[in-house]
Amino acid sequence: MTVPWPSHGSELLSWKPADRAPQKIACSQISLRAPPNIAEEIWVPDSELSTLCEQAVVAITRLDATAGMLLAPLTGFLLRHEAQSSSKIEFVEAPQIDMARATLGIRASDNAKINDCSRSRN
Repeated sequence: MTVPWPSHGSELLSWKPADRAPQKIACSQISLRAPPNIAEEIWVPDSELSTLCEQAVVAITRLDATAGMLLAPLTGFLLRHEAQSSSKIEFVEAPQIDMARATLGIRASDNAKINDCSRSRN
């Protein structure tokens, strides 16, 4: 049996626009939606989703076994691409050309390089 996941809460509050708001606003109430606290929840997928997840794992394992060596050179590129995408959140960017240069081992900007954090630094 699937336990229902907690839904968002809703609360209706009275609201008065600020004095500087256009007079066209005739709203006197707003509905607030709040996500549930799920920190202590345990998610259990239903059987259909579990089956799809298992099929995905089998397909990925099969791809890795049959084409893993062929796709291995893309690993560095994919890692750099992911790092580049997530770094935009921190306003750190590297041009695509620098990403390509770093992937090929050619001189590139520091933002395009991936440092090996497992090595100790002095």
